Amino acid sequence: MKLVLCKQILKFSIIFIAYAESKIELGMNAQNSISNLKALNDVVDEFFIGTEPFNILITEAIDSKYSDFLHKKFLRQNNEKFAYGINQMKEQDIFHTISAIIFVYSCLSYKQIHGNQYVLNFYSRPINFLVYVENCRLDTLKRNLKLYINQHSLSFLISMIEVLELLLIDDNDLLYLVSVEYFTEEACDEPQLKILNSFNKTTQKWNKKFQKYKKFRDFHGCELFMLASNKTSIWMDIKISGNSIEPFGLIPKMFELIAKHVNYEPKYRFSYVKDSTLFPCIEGFNEICVNKTNKNPNVCFTISRYEAQTNDDSNYLHFSKPFLEVREIVLTTPGDPYSSYEKLLLPFDRPTWILLISTFITAFLVIFLINFLPKTVQDVLYGNVKSPALNVISSFYGVPQPQIPTLSFPRFILMNFVLFCLIFRTCYQSKLFEFMTSTPRHPAPTSMKDLAERNYKVYVQKHGVKYTKRIINTDVNWPVLEFIDDKEFFTIILNSSQDSSSKLGIIVQDLMIPFEEVKKGRTLNWHQLSDPTLVTKADFAFYLNNFYLKVMDRVLNAWIPTGIMDKIVENFLGVKRKFIASNKPSILTVDKLSFGFTIWLGCCGSCGLVFAIEIGYFIIKSNLRPKNVKLRLKIRKIKFLKVHPVSSIVTSKDVEELRKLEDRTA
Repeated sequence: MKLVLCKQILKFSIIFIAYAESKIELGMNAQNSISNLKALNDVVDEFFIGTEPFNILITEAIDSKYSDFLHKKFLRQNNEKFAYGINQMKEQDIFHTISAIIFVYSCLSYKQIHGNQYVLNFYSRPINFLVYVENCRLDTLKRNLKLYINQHSLSFLISMIEVLELLLIDDNDLLYLVSVEYFTEEACDEPQLKILNSFNKTTQKWNKKFQKYKKFRDFHGCELFMLASNKTSIWMDIKISGNSIEPFGLIPKMFELIAKHVNYEPKYRFSYVKDSTLFPCIEGFNEICVNKTNKNPNVCFTISRYEAQTNDDSNYLHFSKPFLEVREIVLTTPGDPYSSYEKLLLPFDRPTWILLISTFITAFLVIFLINFLPKTVQDVLYGNVKSPALNVISSFYGVPQPQIPTLSFPRFILMNFVLFCLIFRTCYQSKLFEFMTSTPRHPAPTSMKDLAERNYKVYVQKHGVKYTKRIINTDVNWPVLEFIDDKEFFTIILNSSQDSSSKLGIIVQDLMIPFEEVKKGRTLNWHQLSDPTLVTKADFAFYLNNFYLKVMDRVLNAWIPTGIMDKIVENFLGVKRKFIASNKPSILTVDKLSFGFTIWLGCCGSCGLVFAIEIGYFIIKSNLRPKNVKLRLKIRKIKFLKVHPVSSIVTSKDVEELRKLEDRTA
């Protein structure tokens, strides 16, 4: 079984692609397959479903039964959040994160794991693994469990030793769910396996309920060796003074700072590379990292982007072997602050402003058109209001109305408009106060074209000139462009000003392809390069915190909430996380104002209902009265005056009119 282990860095996220090309026919018992699928389903549900982000890569060259089952399961439960096989992966760069990789394969012969070297790659990220191993024997007699697998699978397990979490082992009538623990108190050189649960194939039940799986948090004082070279990366270099060799830079500093928090002893192995070509080979890499005479071999921690390759590496496979690695970073300063005049329009987004302006335009347009309607219609709509436009303006500013309507309909319209203006006015005033007391900034550049249009000063590493020029000459004409070496680049990153006025753009591009391909004279196609990702200087510490530091080893995930990573970044870069908060202002949108609109519509509906009931009551009452309503009212007035004569209010004309009415009613 030949293992081909690949990696690709795409937009700060590492994608691991691992698959097996097997010439051995995988024979599986049909009866066992049903039980195995049931157990596999339970484990996946318990440990992997619900993981965020949940992108699963299921490898190729696995049995079709398991392949179909896993594909259907994840496609059903996770829709499109599902990683395809290796071929689709090459064609579609659609996965930026992978939270689990499931390997299903068989092993036919046995060999005990012992005395092997584990290589930790600094660019790796913690990944949850579930490996199903069929037809393997588990020795449970000893205190520390040992897994017996064949030689080819041995190389695979060694290569994935730092990211492997769970093993599902087929042992006759039982399936063992085993966790792999590393760097234990007993030994630092080999994994210790612990049975979490067992599955009975006959009853198809687990021995006990699943318990929450706790990841290890401590290296138990084990030695971790970092492979230090003068040509490793821009984040590291070596000072040679006489017989003393000392590493310096960001990575060694972090390596030492993290040690006291996770309990390991930082050590270094040095390799000085004289060749300054683009793809130097670190000679003697195996001899540096592997000490076969030592019973407890050292753990080598390599961060080199120039991975070691030997003529015959069939017996030495580790997951840092590159297939393609492209790392492109564009470091820029934050956007410019909003001016005082820009802050006046900042509280609302464009759709909200359009809604507000269109409402007032509609109101004034309706008032203008009503003036052309008959006098009777204007009396119904306006009532006693002589200046409706002034009432609209007063409603928006929240000042008392110059004329309060007396009729029901104009009063109903005015109340709803006052409530509408109150919602907008309150939201606007609160957000405007927030922006006036803070310093919101324009969004940082999001593309290479933005960098050029804003006249950013761009620094490019000299060793990446060949490929960087392809980016530059495509669609962008760069006004300012400087090529610097690694040391200058490192200094600029650490010492660049936080002031937004100094427009700084830095392009980092490290390119790696297999050495075998380089020797053959093959070149990398341009379409295989990923688009650069832009980060701001303020976000740079956040980038370190969530990428370089977190991916060092999965044990660090448990420490991130404690603030240790923030302290490391703060001590070395002088950047506190509280300054990393997004400088993009939080503006109000129509969606955020929907709650206020809902209340307003509810009030409009209730007022409209009351108004409709009042009109209906008036119509019904009018229909029940006599037809000559005016005459009846006059009669009531006459009777009232007869009973209560008031000479001061009765004129001779009124008396004459009353006599005529009495004659008509007699």
